[in-house]
This record gives sequence, C-alpha cells and structure tokens, in this order.
Amino acid sequence: MHKTSTGTLRYSPTDIVRFLESPFSSWMDRFYLEFPGKVTPDEDCEELQLIAAEGIRHEAQFLDQLRKDGRQVTVIERSPESRATTVEAIQRGDEIIFQAHLAHNGFAGYADFLANEPTSATCEVWDTKLARSPKPGYLIQLCCYAEMLEGMGFIRPETVKVALGNGEIRAFRTADYFYAYCEAKRAFLELMDSFDPNNAPTPDPRADHGRWTSHAQRELVTNDH
Repeated sequence: MHKTSTGTLRYSPTDIVRFLESPFSSWMDRFYLEFPGKVTPDEDCEELQLIAAEGIRHEAQFLDQLRKDGRQVTVIERSPESRATTVEAIQRGDEIIFQAHLAHNGFAGYADFLANEPTSATCEVWDTKLARSPKPGYLIQLCCYAEMLEGMGFIRPETVKVALGNGEIRAFRTADYFYAYCEAKRAFLELMDSFDPNNAPTPDPRADHGRWTSHAQRELVTNDH
C-alpha cells in the first residue's frame, strides 16, 4: 500500500494476500504509512533475500522461454504513462504483455504477464511463482488482477494461470475463486476503513507476520498471550 501525490490510499493485490496471512501485519503496514519513523520493519534475512532473487530469476527465465518459443512480447516500462500504455497494448491485441500496469477502484499493480489468446475475447492473467505447487494466495492475487482488468473496460478472463517453479503451468477457472477473493477484499477494506492507530489487532502466534514478526512477538509477550 502507498499514498498517491493527492494523499489517496492505493492498495495492491499483495496487500490482500498479506491480510489473509496476518491482519496484524496489514495494520502495521498502515501504521507505518500513516506515522513514518515511529516503527521500523524487520530486515529481510539472507534466506528471504535468496528466495526473492530466485523468484526474479524464475520470472526472467519464463520470459526468455516465451521469446524462444516465438511469442511476441511487449514490455511495459514503469512510468506515469504505463497504465495507458498497457491499455493500448491490450487493444492492439499484443500477444504477451509483460509487467502490465492495471489499476481500478483504489487498487493497482503490475501483473507479470497478460496473454491475448486467439480464442478468447480478453487477456489471461499469468503469474510466475517459484513454488512447485499453487497456494491459495496466488489465486486471490490473480483474481484481483482479473477484476482490475474488468474495471478498465475489458472482459474478466475466464481463466488465470500460474507458472510454477518446476516448469508446470496450471490454469484455474476465475469464477471458482472469485467469490472467495471478494470476501477477502471486503474484510481487508473493512480493516483499512476502521483503522485505529491506538488499537492494533492481536497477532495470531501461528501466523506469518512477515516484516513485522518481531513486533508481533513483542506484542504477544507484553499481553502475556
């Protein structure tokens, strides 16, 4: 999440996934945004840095393979015009759009790939993930991109795809997961709309709190959980 130049909050698909893992982490992200300097997030450990680097490498390898397979790839450079450039690429029918900038109704993000399929009236949303099997958060994230695509005037894709770390590409019917996504988004926005800087959610000791793990542990100790 971040604030635009006008002070408006803008969320990403990852924010919803993080909320599902830890509402406490989402609250801390908002607190950090509203009161910069009052809290400091944990630094990524060496293992997480390696995983992030491997994820970037996996995405680059997938992109390279698409080009080797003869697929026409349009790369969207990040700029103030990237959303408009993405719309133009979709309307032209560009085969593969890399780093497509999607935005609608308070959410924005860069989809790894959009694929214009000849048999479809819209684009499929593809995401590369280092894992060897799909996880629920992947589908929540892809449904958010699908909704943004629909909000930008295109047809919501019937399927979304995940390119896994073992080379497998898995397809999923968007409709099978869209209701769960809408409920997750509703709960996340409810937390954001009712944000109280003096009332943090109690962290779940079993959850992954990401960059706020040490803060969650201190909170649990303080409250003698």
